[in-house]
Amino acid sequence: MAAKLLDSARYYEKLGRWYIWLVVVMPDHVHIIATFNLERGLGPIMKGWKGYQKRNLHIEWQADFFEHRIRNDAEFIEKMHYVRMNPVRKRLVASPDAWPHVFSRPDWTKGMDTIIGRAKPPAEPFGQQ
Repeated sequence: MAAKLLDSARYYEKLGRWYIWLVVVMPDHVHIIATFNLERGLGPIMKGWKGYQKRNLHIEWQADFFEHRIRNDAEFIEKMHYVRMNPVRKRLVASPDAWPHVFSRPDWTKGMDTIIGRAKPPAEPFGQQ
């Protein structure tokens, strides 16, 4: 199930819905740190993604989602580390690198200007429709 969720998240990126920085699939929830294509709207993007998972993977999601806007470099780094440490805090693994259900950009530190809105997201993900 986790692999299918990660594949689906990457596919949504190919569709130009978001640019993923980090996805961590936990046993009972998913963390996503992404730059969203706001022309489509955050709500419709999440509703569409969750709806697809419900129809195809039979996942029963909570009605809404929790959104947190990242406003600066320090907060971006803090949230990236917080999400990566989630499996460790839940005592599922001893180190974040041991958790297999993760997609992360290897160069995420280069994207801090994009995530906090000082620059446009990479052209290729949002240019594809």
